[in-house]
Amino acid sequence: WEDRDVLQAPLSALFRQGNTWAVFVAEGGTARLREVEIGHMGTLTAEILRGLAPGDAVLLHPNERITEGAAIVAREDG
Repeated sequence: WEDRDVLQAPLSALFRQGNTWAVFVAEGGTARLREVEIGHMGTLTAEILRGLAPGDAVLLHPNERITEGAAIVAREDG
């Protein structure tokens, strides 16, 4: 599946929270839990129908140490 005019998030940012999907978003140096509704899924990304806005910075590969309100620091790739 492919479409150019949709909001997408990397699959590596998504995780199950009970019966729903969720992501952590970076807001002001802290992790904020957001429930999201997904649509189509590709091999690397998922269509986000609800729960995120364009420009939201999601945390990739969140683990069990990341919780709501946890302090985070952006990591530079390279």
